[in-house]
Order: sequence, then structure tokens, then C-alpha cells
Amino acid sequence: FWLKRSQSSSPPSWHSLFFGVMVYAATVPQEQIQNCQKRSANENSETALHQNIAEKGDTAYYFAHGRHFEIPEDAKIISGPGLVTGGAPEKLVDAEAENVVKEEEKVQWLKTYSWADAGPKVKIYVPCDGLAEAGLKPEELASASFEKKSFTLEVATSPKRRMKIDKLNHEINVAESKVRVEPAKGRITVVLVKQREFLWRELIAEK
Repeated sequence: FWLKRSQSSSPPSWHSLFFGVMVYAATVPQEQIQNCQKRSANENSETALHQNIAEKGDTAYYFAHGRHFEIPEDAKIISGPGLVTGGAPEKLVDAEAENVVKEEEKVQWLKTYSWADAGPKVKIYVPCDGLAEAGLKPEELASASFEKKSFTLEVATSPKRRMKIDKLNHEINVAESKVRVEPAKGRITVVLVKQREFLWRELIAEK
């Protein structure tokens, strides 16, 4: 005998479709879904990369990803300051170390002094500590270079000391001017011999 299977011509209800989607979603692991999303993003990125290179060639923004460099055997490598040629690392010059001032090159400027008009001379008194401890003779402790209207005092302590006065009020006798050192008093006297003998009311010219 024949069995006749009944078939329904009506479409499935929305209840059955919704239930089927929920069952399918529940059976797919969340990690698998994330992996599929990552793979899709990577494929899109690679497609954009290759498409950009194919369209624009060497001028493509992504062309660096496809570059291949080869150095010819007969290539001449030029090296020098500021040029990167590869190879073993080289120590850079420490500019800061080169600019370090050695102890003997340091100079302290003397700015404190007093002065007095002494007839044919003008005396400048400069306080300076460490003269007795320097271990030098008085004539070795200080020296000065004189010009017509200026002088520079050099003191051989450690650190070195220096004093410079420009624009003296009047001219001095360069050959006869001198320096006198008194280590016990911690004082240096610069003796300026006047070129012409008259009263100095100011040591330094205003203009």
C-alpha cells in the first residue's frame, strides 16, 4: 500500500524562525566569532594595501611595505660625520664632556674694591682670600697688564681670579704702574701712576 505524506503549504511561523536563530547563536562559541571578525579586518587591510600599491606604484603611501633593497657589489660607501652607513655601532662624541671646564681653567671675577687718590698715583685695593695658602711668592701671586686707560689683574690662586677695569677716568703711565701683594692681609694693591698729576675725582669715566 502507499503511504501518503502530508505536506503543509503554509510558510513557517516567525516563532519557529526566531527560535532557530537563538539556538544557532547559542551553539557558536564567542571566541570563534571574534576570530572571524579579526580575520575579516586583516583581509580588508591587506586588500587596501595591495590595491593602493597597484594603483599608485612607487608613489603609493604603502609602498614602503613592498620595498626590497639590494646594494650592488661595486657600490662605493661614503662615510663621514653625520652619515649613517650601517655596520658596527660607533660611539658618539660627548659634546657635554668636551665643554667641561678643567679646574685650572676656571676663573672667578673680582668685583669688590676700593680706591684712593694719592697725589701722583691712584691706588686700588682689592680684597682676595687664599693668597697665603697658595704657597707662592708675593711676586708670583699676581700680575697685571696695563693700557693707557684700563688694566687687567690676574691672580694665581686656585681657582684663578681676575679683575678688569676699562675706561679709567684719565690716562696712566703704563710703564710705571705696578701691583703689590700682601698675603698676610689678604689684599692686592694696584698702583696706577698718573700720566699727568692732578686730582682724580672719579676712577672710571662716566661715558
